[in-house]
Amino acid sequence: KTIMVRGRKVAPSQIKWEEHDPKADVVLSVGSGYLPRVWYLFVGSLRKSGFRGDIVLGVSHQDMQQKEITEFARKHRVILYEIHATCADGRDGRKDSCRLHNFYVPDGSGDSGGQPISNLRYELLSAWSQVYHKDSIIFNTDFRDVFFQSHPFPLVRSELQKESSGGLRHHSSDGTKQI
Repeated sequence: KTIMVRGRKVAPSQIKWEEHDPKADVVLSVGSGYLPRVWYLFVGSLRKSGFRGDIVLGVSHQDMQQKEITEFARKHRVILYEIHATCADGRDGRKDSCRLHNFYVPDGSGDSGGQPISNLRYELLSAWSQVYHKDSIIFNTDFRDVFFQSHPFPLVRSELQKESSGGLRHHSSDGTKQI
């Protein structure tokens, strides 16, 4: 299967096909540099809620070097992707002008330009979401300060089954929109 993001082909080597269950529901996030307690809250509460689908997280090289984090991820069946990017420091101390390395198949179109790391994650999330079946529920969320009090999907699946239109649903703290 070819995965395209922003009109560019993602390098097949950048997708861990064998680790994903394409028919599963999935929670996608990017989190880098967080202490293990943040992992315990996010992943631990999600698994404790009864969620058995895929959890896909993009992390830094430094995170991949932390044995406590990688072992916790393995134990809880988290698919980890090491993000290979370079960034310049912006004026406010945040990472700016970031570029992914070896994520796309070279096509001669050139670099799409740098962007803040907070925006770059959407290219990754877009690619990972394309691994899943059209009937899978895909939940993109922040990583830090997120924990689960209950399984995130039964109510959403029930609501989707009531509707015939399907579509993209956007849930936020200030309301729900169907697009």
